[in-house]
Amino acid sequence: MRIQHQTAGVCCHQRVFWATRLAPKDGALTGMQKIEARWFGTNLGRGPWLSAVAEYEASIRNLFGDDVTCNRSYDLLEEGIYPIDLTRNALARLTVDALSDFPNDAHAIASHLWIFDQGGTLRLPILGANSD
Repeated sequence: MRIQHQTAGVCCHQRVFWATRLAPKDGALTGMQKIEARWFGTNLGRGPWLSAVAEYEASIRNLFGDDVTCNRSYDLLEEGIYPIDLTRNALARLTVDALSDFPNDAHAIASHLWIFDQGGTLRLPILGANSD
């Protein structure tokens, strides 16, 4: 499906992408909600700032496990969009959906977890509310 999502608080960045929605595991959904609550209202997106990236990376490792990182996707980090490197281990920790390919499943299931392709690179972001 086509998604348009505003990010970065009052910076009002407009993101448009094609996505496949995945259902998160219960524990993962709780972690995603904690991430969204932490960054809501921060206007994160004027950078991102190195300290914010370090804090975010530490929080996703703490919430989801050491093999869930944002080393290759941190450039997307803004209020309202929280990237995770797309790996099979990350998918196994975060979602109940099984994917035979990246991505191969276009059905929509209510969740916070999406896969999308931006400029030919597959990404795995958590989408959240934007304060503006």
